[in-house]
Formats: sequence, structure tokens, C-alpha cells
Amino acid sequence: MSIWKSYQNVVPLIESFKESKRNTGQFQGYARWSVGMPLRQLDAVHSISKYGALIPGVTTLKERVELDTGQDAVSGQGVLTIILDSSGSMFGEPLDRAIEAAVGLVETARFYHDKFAAIDFSSGMGWHVEPTTRYDEAVEKLSRMPGGGSTELYEAANQALEYAKKETKSATIILSDSYVWDSPRCGSTLKELSKYGKIIMIAIGRKSVNDIYEPMRNVLNKVGAKMYAVPDPSQSFTFDVLKELW
Repeated sequence: MSIWKSYQNVVPLIESFKESKRNTGQFQGYARWSVGMPLRQLDAVHSISKYGALIPGVTTLKERVELDTGQDAVSGQGVLTIILDSSGSMFGEPLDRAIEAAVGLVETARFYHDKFAAIDFSSGMGWHVEPTTRYDEAVEKLSRMPGGGSTELYEAANQALEYAKKETKSATIILSDSYVWDSPRCGSTLKELSKYGKIIMIAIGRKSVNDIYEPMRNVLNKVGAKMYAVPDPSQSFTFDVLKELW
């Protein structure tokens, strides 16, 4: 799936979610975004939703947001870290839906001015994006997701922990089919990570929470993580993920 196909799928969901959150008094509408303005200000999702194309200075929009005096600009999770499974068992629809959810999370982090980090894992840790507000960097990485390999989470979990230690608060989402072969080894790292904020496992293709790979489920239970099963990987679950976090 191309990254633009992912945007096409998640645009209505993100817009619906953002509309449900615009009762805080911070959102002040939209203004035109032009070349020369910071790229991070461009709201590509709303621009595409409204006009169907991105023409700089013509159909490109940015949000006008006013933060209360003295309020921290971070109004959501602080740093949101996505750990995304690109192993062989995720090939096809499961990985497409995981990328779609990750794109939705990037754009919602942009809306809340949260830092965003992303870590790919299969046979160990792959590429990663350190906590940043350069949201387009994360999207660009997602557009070139590799595939294949086994499912080893340990290195990626340790990287997420290092990110969390540098922030005041964090949240971590693991997007996987849950067949993590080194699950027991991850226990102490995930336990430490849980001290910095919530951990959520989205188990793609599992019929129920009880159907999550047992060693992984046991570790997640011990660290107090939340678990959600997505029985049909061909169906979008982006909106549910957004509601859980913001």
C-alpha cells in the first residue's frame, strides 16, 4: 500500500476524531499555508480532505491554534512511540493496516504538537525515527517499510525505553500480530517502560485478547499493558487507537 493510499483511508477518520476534540477553545480554524512557512505547520490531511490535492499556496492549509498562557504546548502524550512489526507474518493486509494506523497517529500527534517516534522491528530493530516534531520524516520512513524476517522485539523495546527516559511523559503502541519470539526476554524492559506511561498492544489478526500469543500476553499482563485484538486485519482500526490515546 502506498503512503498516499494510507492517507486516503485515514483522512475521514482523523477529521472525525479531531472534530470531536475541538471543544477546548484552542483550535481557531484554518489559514493558508504557503511555501517558506515551516513544513510542520502544513495540515496535509485537512488540505486533501477539503480540496483533493496539495497545491502549495492554493489548496494547502494550516491550523490556527492558540495555547493558553503558561500551558505546555504538549497537550497529548508528550512523546508517542510506535513500535511496528514488519516481520514476514505481517505481510499484506496486516502490515497495510498497521501503517495506516501509524500514519493516523503521526497526524494526530501533529495536531496536538506531541513528539512522535517510530521503531521498526523484525529480526531485531530496523530503522527508527527519534522523538521529533518533524512529522513528515516519520511518514517518509513509513512509506518505505521493509518486510520479512522473524519477530524479535527486545532491541526495539529498549530503544523505546531510552526515548521515554528523556521525556516527562510518554505512551508506547506496539502494532503486531503478537507472535513475538523473544517475549520473555522483553519483560523487564517493558516493565521499566511502563513507569513512563501507558503501553498498548494492538494485536492484528487475533480473534480476541485470549488469542494473543500466550508468552507475549503473559508479559503484557505483568506490566499492566492494555491489549486489543483486531480479528479482521482488512478492517481499519485507526479511530479506536486514536480514542485510546487522546
